[in-house]
Parts: sequence; structure tokens; C-alpha cells
Amino acid sequence: TAHHSFNKIINFSNYRIQNVETYRVQSGDNIGGIARTQYSTPVWLLRQYNPGLDFNRIQIDQEIIFPVLEQVN
Repeated sequence: TAHHSFNKIINFSNYRIQNVETYRVQSGDNIGGIARTQYSTPVWLLRQYNPGLDFNRIQIDQEIIFPVLEQVN
């Protein structure tokens, strides 16, 4: 749910970067939506991993690095 994702962003200190995955953009993709639903990654963190990427000009077949988060207690 949206509330659940919001809590993850607020409690980011409870997470660590476990790995990174390369995602290839497909037609109709919404990068913010993918970050939220598939990776639970805040967009500000996604931008840090893709500093040269213009998020307003995403191209099909472009590769984006997604950090994979893991919850720590």
C-alpha cells in the first residue's frame, strides 16, 4: 500500500543496500512506479545510483541501476 511505502522511506535507516540490479526500460514503464512497487526504492536514492540519467527523458532499452534494499532490525 502507499502508506507502507511511505513508512519505508521514513524509516530508511532500518534498511541497507543489499545489491544492485540493472533494469532495462520497456515501453510504457513508469520509473517512479517501478522503484516503488518492484524495488521499494525512494526516487532520491535511485537518482544517486544513476547520476547521469535524465528521468524526464527515459528511453526504451535504456538501463537503470536499481539498489536492492534489505530490512535490518
